[in-house]
Amino acid sequence: MSKALSDLNPLTGQSIVDSRTRVFSDLDISFLKHPQKNDIVPLYDLDAIRNSVKTLILSGVNERPFHPELGTPLGELLFEPADTFTAIAIRTEILRILQEHEPRVNGVTVEVLDYSDDNAYNITVGFNISGRNLTDSVDFYLTRLR
Repeated sequence: MSKALSDLNPLTGQSIVDSRTRVFSDLDISFLKHPQKNDIVPLYDLDAIRNSVKTLILSGVNERPFHPELGTPLGELLFEPADTFTAIAIRTEILRILQEHEPRVNGVTVEVLDYSDDNAYNITVGFNISGRNLTDSVDFYLTRLR
């Protein structure tokens, strides 16, 4: 890596990355437009990681043309009977996708509550940010549309 592209100060050789520097960035799936810049509003740090976790979990298998391995079969599991076995399968798939494809998080915990009367699941995914002392979670409600 060239020194011009590194995060080292060329004069002192010390890292210029500190807690005020934005480390992670991502594009918001909703593609919101900035009112003054007329450009897409990016997400940074914790918001970027939350967005990535939720996108990985909610993407279906073979949904991405050049990365068919990114995604989970949650859409298919929603049409299975709403019971403990399906909740365990959902939890296992979420843990798998995050372990394999999201290196920025560790210590992932997944809580799946089934609402069998509604054929739906409330999912809470907790995680730690690798290399930082931050813990966060993402909550969402899965239900089938048909």
